[in-house]
Amino acid sequence: MNDIEKAIKRNKNLHRNSYDLGNEKFAVIWHGSVALLAASVLQLFFIDMPNLKYLFILLITAALIFGIGMYYTRLSKPKIQPYRRTNNFHFLGLHDLSDEKLSNRSMDVISRKDEVVHIETLLENTIFPQERAKQLLCLTGKSGCGKSTILSFFMNSYANDNEHLIYNFSGDYKTLLSALEESFDTTDPAAEITRMVNDKKKIVFILDQFERYFFLDPTSQQQVKDFIAGLCQKNTAVIVSLREEYLSQFLLKFDLNDIHSDPIHSDEYKHYGLLRKLVGPIREGRDHIILRDSVRNVTYTKWDNDYIKNPHNIHILDPIGDGISGSARTEIPLIYCENQNMNSNSIEGKCSKCFGDKGVQLLYSKYKDRPLIEQEIIFHMIEFDMKKRGSEDAIEKYAELEEQEILKRYFDIQLLATGDHFNAQRIMYILSKARLHQISMKTEEVNIGIFADQFRENGTGILYDTYNKLTEFQLIKPSVKDSRTQYEIAHDFIAHAFINYSSAAIDRNVKDALDIYISDYIEAYERSSHSTQSEPDGKVSAGNAFFNSLKENIDKHKQEKYFRYVCYTFGGLIILTDIILRWIHNPWTDCDHDLFNGFFPFFIPIHLLICLLYFYQIFDKIFRFYSKNTTKWIKLMFFFLSSLAYMSELFYPYFIIINGIDLALIGLSACILLGDECRETSKNALTIYGKKCIAMGSIFSFANVMFICYHKVLTNDLIILEVVAMTALTCFAHLSHISVEYLYGRRMDVSGKKNKQY
Repeated sequence: MNDIEKAIKRNKNLHRNSYDLGNEKFAVIWHGSVALLAASVLQLFFIDMPNLKYLFILLITAALIFGIGMYYTRLSKPKIQPYRRTNNFHFLGLHDLSDEKLSNRSMDVISRKDEVVHIETLLENTIFPQERAKQLLCLTGKSGCGKSTILSFFMNSYANDNEHLIYNFSGDYKTLLSALEESFDTTDPAAEITRMVNDKKKIVFILDQFERYFFLDPTSQQQVKDFIAGLCQKNTAVIVSLREEYLSQFLLKFDLNDIHSDPIHSDEYKHYGLLRKLVGPIREGRDHIILRDSVRNVTYTKWDNDYIKNPHNIHILDPIGDGISGSARTEIPLIYCENQNMNSNSIEGKCSKCFGDKGVQLLYSKYKDRPLIEQEIIFHMIEFDMKKRGSEDAIEKYAELEEQEILKRYFDIQLLATGDHFNAQRIMYILSKARLHQISMKTEEVNIGIFADQFRENGTGILYDTYNKLTEFQLIKPSVKDSRTQYEIAHDFIAHAFINYSSAAIDRNVKDALDIYISDYIEAYERSSHSTQSEPDGKVSAGNAFFNSLKENIDKHKQEKYFRYVCYTFGGLIILTDIILRWIHNPWTDCDHDLFNGFFPFFIPIHLLICLLYFYQIFDKIFRFYSKNTTKWIKLMFFFLSSLAYMSELFYPYFIIINGIDLALIGLSACILLGDECRETSKNALTIYGKKCIAMGSIFSFANVMFICYHKVLTNDLIILEVVAMTALTCFAHLSHISVEYLYGRRMDVSGKKNKQY
C-alpha cells in the first residue's frame, strides 16, 4: 500500500469530533482521556506497589499512549493533492469549459471544429432565413459525449463577431423569463429581439442541459415552451442540448420543424418509425419554408432501441418527400453527437502521445467505448499520477483496476482534498440524488438536510468553504451564475458515478439518514408541484410547509444550551467530590460497607466523566430532537441520569450498580419516547439500541449485586474483573455510538416523521 492509499485509509475513518472543538484541541482531549483511562486501569495491577513507584509507571504509560495518539493524529492530517487541471497536460479531466475562452490549439481540449462548422452552416443556410419555422436546433447524445463542449467552442467562434449575438440561458429554466427580461433590460424581450433583428443582427439563444425542462411542473413547462416559441423569428435561432434518453420526451413536446405548433401524431406516419412520426413535415403554410438547393448524401437511420444513431455526426434528414418538395429531402435540425476518436487530437492520439503504444493497448482499448467525460477523467488521473506523484508504473496499475475502483479513488481523493470529507460527501450525495430525481435544490435546502450545526455552532457557515472547494474541483457548480444560493452536480455522469460510489463508501447510518431526508423532500416537492407557492386562501404550499417545518425544528434546538450546562455542572461536582474524598475526608474508609477495603482507584472519576460525556452526546445530539411533547421529559431524564452519575462518585463502592441503572434508563428512553408518527425503520433502529442498553445495564448491575451478596469485601481479582469489563463496555459504547456518522443517522431517525402531511 503506497502513501496515497494509506492517507486515504487514515482520513476515511469515522469522525469522532462531535464536541464543537478544533481538531487539534479535540485530539489532545481525546488521546489524553484514553491515556488517563488506560493508566487508571493499569493502576489496579500495582495496588501493592509503593505509591511513588506505581505513580511513575502510570505517568510513563499515560505519556506514551498520549504521544502515540498525537503522532497518529498528525499523520492523519489531510495531505492529499487533488486531481486538477494543469498546464501542459494532454488530458483535461473533469472541467467545465462553459466560462473559459477556448482555442482549437489547446492541447488538452479535443477540438469539435467539425461540429461547430456544421452548426454554423445549418444556421446560415437553413435556420436564419426562415420566417417562423425551423428556428430550433437540437443537439443530443449520450451523457458525457461533449455536447456542452461543442456549444462552448461554438460560442467562442462568435466571441468577436459584431453581426451575431449569443445569449446563453442554460441553468434553472424556472427563471427563464426573468433571465430574458434581465438580459434585455425590458419586460417585453420579444419586442427588443425584433428591434435587434431589424438592425441586421442575428441572434442565437443557447439552452444547454435542456433535460431540466422536464424537471418542471406541467404549467411551467408550457410557459417555457411559449417563451421559446416567442424567441423564434427570422434571423434568430434557439439551440438546445439534452441527453439522448430525454429525446423522445422532447420530440413529444416540440416539433423541430415548427416550434409554434404541436408535434404531429397522425397514424398516417406510423410506418416511418417513432422519429419520423414525431418530427413530422410541415403540411400547411409551406410558402415560408426555404429549401436548400443541394442535399448532402447521408444515410438516414431510423429510431432503434430508444437511440438515434448517426455515425456521421450531422443532422438527420427527413427522407420523405411527399407534400413538401416532391422527391427532395428536407433537413430536420437534429444533431447526434458522439465521441471524437478519429484524429491526432483525439483521445486515442492523446493516449499515444502521453502513454505510448503500451497505453493505447492497455488503456485506450479498454475505455474507448466509455463516455468522453469518463475517458478524460481516467486518463487525466493516470497522467497526473505519472507527472505529479512520480508513479512510474501508473499505466500497469490502472490497467489492472476496474472502472469502479478508479472512480472510487477519484472521489476519495477529491473529497478528502476539500479538508471536510464528512460534509463534502453528504453535499455530493444530496445533489446527486436531486439530479437523478430531476429536482433542483437550493443551498439552504441542502444545508437543512446536512444540518452541520448539529456538531458545530457555526457549522452551516463553515459549509460554504466546502461548497467552494467542491466547485473548485469541478464536482459541483452554481445553478445560477455567480450565486451561492443554488448548486448542482457538475455533470450527469458524476451524479450516476457518485451514487454508485456511495453504496460502499458512505457510512450506512449517514446514507440511510440522507435517504430519509431526500425521500421526504421529494414527496413534499411532488405535492407542491401540483399547487402554487401560496394558495388563494393564504395557506402555504406543501413544499414550503415541509421546509419551514424542518427549519423551525432546527432553529428551535440549535440554540439549546441546557444539556451542555447540566453536563458541565455535574462534571464539576464529580471532580470536586473526588478531591474531597481522595485528599480531605473519605467516610467509606471508616465504615463496614467499603467493598474496596480502603482502595479508591483513579478509574472511578475518570470513568464517570467519560460516561457523563456519553450521556451528553446521546441526549444533546439525538434525544433532544424528539417530538415537541417529549422535550420536558427528555430534559428531566438527562438531569436524573447526570445526578445518578454524580451519585456513583459519592457511593463509589457501588458505582457499577448505579452505572448499570443509568445505562438501562437510557435504553428505556430510546424505546418508549419515539411515537407512532415516526417511521417504522427509524423506530426499530432506536428500539434495538435501547434494548441493547437495557440488557447491558441490567447484566452489569445484577452481576455486581451478586458479587456483593457473596463477598463482603471484593478481592483484587474481582475489582480488576469489574473494572476491565466496565472499561470494555465504555470503550465499546463510545467507539460504536459517539461518531458524527452515528449521531447524525440517529438524529434523523428521531426527527423524521412518516406520512407527515404538511
